[in-house]
Amino acid sequence: MEQNTDEVEDNLDKQTRDGDRIASGEQRVTFGTGEESDIERPPSDVPGSSCQGTSCEAPRILNMNNSVCVFNSTVDNINVNVKRRSTDPSSNTPIKIHVGEGGHVQNFNTTTVIQPDEPQLLTVQELIRCRNQLRQYYKTNCKIRLLPWMTRDPRNRLEMKNLFISLYLICEVPNAIEVSVQVQHYKEVLPSLSPYRALIRGKAGAGKTTLLEKLALDWAEEKLPHTHNEIPLLFLIRMKSVVKGDTLSNAIFKQRLLGIEIERMFKTKLSNYIDNNPDKVIILVDAVDEYGGEYGTDEPGEIESIIRNEYLREACVIATTRPWRAFQIIDKSPDVYIGQNYEVKGYTQVQVKEYVEQFFGSRVEMADTLLNQMNMTGISTGIATIPIMCMLICILYRDHKAVLPDTISDLYELLYEYLMQCNRKDKVEQVSERDKLETVDRLAELAFNGLRNKQMCFEEGEYIDANVLRNACKMGLLLQINLTTESEDQTSIPAGLSSLPLIKNYYEFFHKTFQEWFAAKCLASKEINSLNQICEQTIPDIQSCLDFELPLRFLSGSKVPVVSEVPIKCLLRIVQNTQDLSDFNDNKLDLPKTKEFQEFLELLVKCNMESKSKGRFNHLLNDVFEKCNAHFTNATSMTLHALAYMLKFGGALNSCPHCGKPSSDFCPHQLRILDFKIGCYSADTNSDIDILWGEFEAVGKQYYKRCQLLSKEPEKKLKKIYEQVEHMLPHGIPHLSLARTLAFSELCKFMETWKGDYIFMEKVIQNIPFTRITNFTINGVDLSINCELLCQNLTTMTSLRKVDLGCTSLEVQHCSFIGKMLGSLHELRTLNLPKNKLEEIGEIVEQLHCVPNLTRLDLETTHLTSNSMSLLGKNLKWVPNLERLYVRTNLLLQDAVDDFVDGLENISNLGRLNITFEYHLPYEKVSKCIQCLNRFENLQLLFIDGLFSPIIDRVFKVIATNLLPNLKNLRSLRLQGRLGLASEEARKHEVTNATADLLASTLKFLPSLIVLRLTYLWIEKEGLESIQREVSLRKQKNSCFRFELYPDYDAEDSPYVPQSVIISLTGQQQS
Repeated sequence: MEQNTDEVEDNLDKQTRDGDRIASGEQRVTFGTGEESDIERPPSDVPGSSCQGTSCEAPRILNMNNSVCVFNSTVDNINVNVKRRSTDPSSNTPIKIHVGEGGHVQNFNTTTVIQPDEPQLLTVQELIRCRNQLRQYYKTNCKIRLLPWMTRDPRNRLEMKNLFISLYLICEVPNAIEVSVQVQHYKEVLPSLSPYRALIRGKAGAGKTTLLEKLALDWAEEKLPHTHNEIPLLFLIRMKSVVKGDTLSNAIFKQRLLGIEIERMFKTKLSNYIDNNPDKVIILVDAVDEYGGEYGTDEPGEIESIIRNEYLREACVIATTRPWRAFQIIDKSPDVYIGQNYEVKGYTQVQVKEYVEQFFGSRVEMADTLLNQMNMTGISTGIATIPIMCMLICILYRDHKAVLPDTISDLYELLYEYLMQCNRKDKVEQVSERDKLETVDRLAELAFNGLRNKQMCFEEGEYIDANVLRNACKMGLLLQINLTTESEDQTSIPAGLSSLPLIKNYYEFFHKTFQEWFAAKCLASKEINSLNQICEQTIPDIQSCLDFELPLRFLSGSKVPVVSEVPIKCLLRIVQNTQDLSDFNDNKLDLPKTKEFQEFLELLVKCNMESKSKGRFNHLLNDVFEKCNAHFTNATSMTLHALAYMLKFGGALNSCPHCGKPSSDFCPHQLRILDFKIGCYSADTNSDIDILWGEFEAVGKQYYKRCQLLSKEPEKKLKKIYEQVEHMLPHGIPHLSLARTLAFSELCKFMETWKGDYIFMEKVIQNIPFTRITNFTINGVDLSINCELLCQNLTTMTSLRKVDLGCTSLEVQHCSFIGKMLGSLHELRTLNLPKNKLEEIGEIVEQLHCVPNLTRLDLETTHLTSNSMSLLGKNLKWVPNLERLYVRTNLLLQDAVDDFVDGLENISNLGRLNITFEYHLPYEKVSKCIQCLNRFENLQLLFIDGLFSPIIDRVFKVIATNLLPNLKNLRSLRLQGRLGLASEEARKHEVTNATADLLASTLKFLPSLIVLRLTYLWIEKEGLESIQREVSLRKQKNSCFRFELYPDYDAEDSPYVPQSVIISLTGQQQS
């Protein structure tokens, strides 16, 4: 008798194998489990249980070498349980039954139980073989690929060590304030703690793929940190070749990371090894945004499950993607990438210089010449900060030594021509001119269809025929890659082998930006109505505009005018329909949304420059700027270059080249901007934050929310967070509590990533007079060199209503330029010059007679001398319609009070005033100044600073009795001692209980008051309580009412509110 089994093991215990006697009767023997056999003894009354035979010896049953032996016994029944691990008959092993002398078996029964296979894992030798093949693959293939024809030109295939430049990487720090810090070294992205996942996002061409290839090469060369070097397997998976349903194992062999022989021999073993040893695997997933399938479904594929940390959780995984897909990934796995969420920003200007120098090596003179050109054109801080652009510029300069193009469209056009020239020189791979034309046309269709379907990798015969794809490869426009897939015919596969791989030809553009350029060529060939319809369907909102930035810019660069204006019309359609327009104009959006909206405006002016329209599209730009402020915060040189181009062809100083009308006549092609602003903001000091809070309303609201959140955290945790972010916190806030100090970190973090550069500022200034601008603002930009040029140009813009040059490094020597400018601006309504060290402003204020309609004059923190304050007062008579006067921090000294007060007497309707008294000013002078404010019944904001002297109590009485009762429309009152005064000093001069009671009772006569701020003052306890009771009653009547006492010496946590916040007096701000 024989019985087959997959795996038969000796499973009788040692005593049985040695021949120990077993009672006769029914016997059960189990094979194939590795356990002891199960031998059941029937009761004595069971028939056949007695031993029958010639011998009286007990029956014996032995299992020896897959055999059952019976001798010296008669057995009624033998039941054998056969446990098998496979249903494959070819792998069965026979079981033999031997009946020896004196043996007899009545019945022999078998029962088969199928058990799941134990996984077959790689042996040590097989694992080493896989590791070595992977290392060799990365050493061979992970090189800097400059251009597609690298196989024929060794100059275009460089070793990583010769050209790799560490990228500008930002990492979000895992704490309550969501701060990000710059990564000092690219290897820091390797996750070393659970959940062992890292996500790197960045725009096209930012260097994400090269970064992963560098990590793979470092692993192959054992240059990673020790803990990662010891990991035996690293797989670099390119998502562009992954399709829905692909397993990790399929992707590995499809992309030929390991050879076909390994796939044939132990593909299953490798898969089992990965499943059972995820901590022994590093997986680098490149370009998740190029995955053709749908991401984020309820039934993710295996590789998506790895990214989402649902599979192989102990594996070290790094994924790269463009920003739009990064948000999808985080939405699906919000807790996975905490602390391992990176953004690659490309290169800094320093890294651009380093790249160019390494590219040209010993040819130092060529590198220096190129860098000079890049700096002069602003490319070094513009498109060259995108690594792929930097590379292309170096290649073109190396081979052409040409003047660098100003636009991306021209740069790619030049690259395309370069490719064609290379093909003409290549006698082996040359393509006929006729075939070239057909190839380019068909390739444009392929690029557009792929872009629309989020596809980067194309199978041979997909969309277009194989000959076109092959010609495109010969021309250097595409790369051919061989990918393996499962063989469709599984019938002839020998037993025990994995399915045979099937090699297929795939094609890809060497970079997505190049595909986007070809897609724009396809769109440019469309009939205009069809093109407009495609844009409406594909680009419905601001976010989609930013996602399609490059195709829109390339399309704007079309040589066909009717096509090049389509992107601007598309952007105009969107700005007319956006719900955020009003909030953007009023600076009510939070900073991220403000930045997004501004990037949209930057795209508009970049598209205009790409088109080289020379003012042809000004009528479209007018429609935009009629509804939207032209505000550009922390603009880059590339944006300023585009702005300079737009302004240059504004048509305000010459006849219109399009319709022939003179500049004095109304012309639709004359660029008109109601509100033009270039601002540079930071968060380095509390003064910087003052400016930010005054500029962007949402900043203060977000700060209060952060304060509330952090105040609930334990002190120990706050201290730990503080250690991480101390370096980025603003100066000047050490007196705040830990929670309120840390609440600034989110703002500081954001402003650290939103910085501008102003190399092109001079060109913007040169071109300003060519455009009709009504309100002109430059804030936070150093104008010390360009002030004279700016003022000369503004002199020609006689229709100006506002000039704001706050915080622009102006000094006393610039006052003459400003004064001459005022002599021509008779329609000026607003002049803002705060935070400049002007000191002597005689040449400015003596020209106030030229601007009789001035309603706002801001000279706050301009370091004015007593003589300047006196001259200001003497010349206020020329601006009787002044509504807002800001002169705070400029000390009003005794010898200037009379002139200043006389000047105020000439103003009829002052609405806002801030002023600083010199600390030792006599009571008579202070009283005179305060009482002169009685006549301003419409005064809404009053800020009196410098109230620190022995006469402070008397001054408060004058304010409470002689001033405040007459200011029925006052909405904001701030009374301040000496800024930064410690409590011990403040106590030297205090406000008595009686005076504080008087002030509290006066509040009843101020029905419009919504902000009361008492800062750096000492008020006796009972008096302060009296004020606080009146404040409580006011809050019950008006929930928007705000009372701020700072410092509050009895409270552990006094609020911090910058001065500039009180300038905005809307009730919404108080909510």
